[in-house]
Amino acid sequence: MESTLSDIADFIKLNLQRLIPSPHPVNHNFLHLAFEQTVSDFRYHFPKITISAVKSEILRNRFLPVFLYRLVRKMHVAGYDDENKYQIHFLMKTLCGCEIYWSSKIGEGFHLDHGVGTVIGSECKIGNGFWIQHGCTVMHKDLGDLGKAPIIGDDVIMYSNSQVLGPIKVGDRTIIAPNSVLVSDTEGNQMVLGNPAKIVKELTARQNTF
Repeated sequence: MESTLSDIADFIKLNLQRLIPSPHPVNHNFLHLAFEQTVSDFRYHFPKITISAVKSEILRNRFLPVFLYRLVRKMHVAGYDDENKYQIHFLMKTLCGCEIYWSSKIGEGFHLDHGVGTVIGSECKIGNGFWIQHGCTVMHKDLGDLGKAPIIGDDVIMYSNSQVLGPIKVGDRTIIAPNSVLVSDTEGNQMVLGNPAKIVKELTARQNTF
């Protein structure tokens, strides 16, 4: 584990130094906690994945955005100042092409599949098993609507270029089809499609295709 963290710590340090003139050092304990959480995230969906495989996928960028979110979230909960957190956030935007804000709370099993162009805004509350693809948006409807972010249940899937906007509640096991814009509550176990998204199918069992 320590050699794994050493490789990841060096990766983070080198990229911060490359991108930011005077980067703050990253607490090794937070790296450890973020890595443990990232392993748990991917074992939620892929139970047989090994620690070495998670490390490799972080360093190859596939799991990097989730790891960086877990890292900056740990820093936020611990009370780090914004300058420290913005450095990690900037690293995520630059290396991964996505934004996941540290004030949003995301449960175990967070999986960002591809992810370029995806934004999860501030103050969202998201349950376990959240699976999201590229080009997706989860946030307030308007920039001035702080405190009015979506609340998303467990095992929700967002396909590419879909959006969840405003102070809505998305029920467990909702599937949001590609290019859909959801602006109203769902009860769960439903598939929604369109702009604005409407229920097109009631789900009686776990399904992950549209």
